Amino acid sequence: MTEHRIKSSTEHEKPAIRRTKHREVFEHVLADIESGKLKDGERLPSEVELVKEFNSSRPTVARALHDLQNLGLVERKVGSGTYVRKARKPIESWRFGLLIPGLGSTEIFEPICGQLARLARGKCA
Repeated sequence: MTEHRIKSSTEHEKPAIRRTKHREVFEHVLADIESGKLKDGERLPSEVELVKEFNSSRPTVARALHDLQNLGLVERKVGSGTYVRKARKPIESWRFGLLIPGLGSTEIFEPICGQLARLARGKCA
């Protein structure tokens, strides 16, 4: 997903991250699915309804729904709408992240990341 950095007003402030519109729609629908507000097999609001709710364009909403479809969370039926798919795995198992603040400027992460890179190259070769 795309995020844009906004320059801060002073050098010492961290830059703010502004979510794109399609990411905002995606995260809202995802949260409704994860919380159970939208149940398996339930129809999502139409693209037109989501466009009005998020004050965005139809292609933006379509992109968010397409991203949800690619994750297997929704099923889009032409002429009928978009429906929550029955989850086969818990959604939490699809997320993984690794944040390494100050990569390259801290002593501990350099050897770890270097070893991971060497191992990855060995498996790909």
